[in-house]
Amino acid sequence: MNRDKKLQWFYNQIIELRNELFYFAYSILRSVPESEDAVSSAIIKAHTHIDSLRNRSALKPWLFRIVRNECYSMAKLRQRTVPIDEEMSYPHEAGTEYRVDVENALARLPQEQREAITLYYICDHSVNDIAEILEVPSGTVKSRLSRARAELKRLLGDEYYEI
Repeated sequence: MNRDKKLQWFYNQIIELRNELFYFAYSILRSVPESEDAVSSAIIKAHTHIDSLRNRSALKPWLFRIVRNECYSMAKLRQRTVPIDEEMSYPHEAGTEYRVDVENALARLPQEQREAITLYYICDHSVNDIAEILEVPSGTVKSRLSRARAELKRLLGDEYYEI
């Protein structure tokens, strides 16, 4: 495929994936502006290195890894942690009480579990895709999902738990 066609394909994929990439970045950074910056930086890096991508099917996990690395770099730069009880401004329209409860519960999960839950339920990735993105075995992803579900059930109580 020539470079122009490859770039056009890349741009089309970015348009399709941009929301998923943003939600994933948000699950790590919990800041709308920082998440937008991380995704933008990741897209620029991916664009710069698009010729190194040999297999089209590898684009999605490759992009998510770049976003993840950008998020961790940004988090290191700010050198602070976000308190668990800090109110989160989720990038959706005004939410319901249920949404706030779920957001607060997600914020209390360990980072690894929050990443897995976000990729699985919000970005709709398979366990194998998540394993590739996070660079861990699929069994580890299953374990993180299971532990996250159990913790969410504990935090939210049976009346909220619907995962």
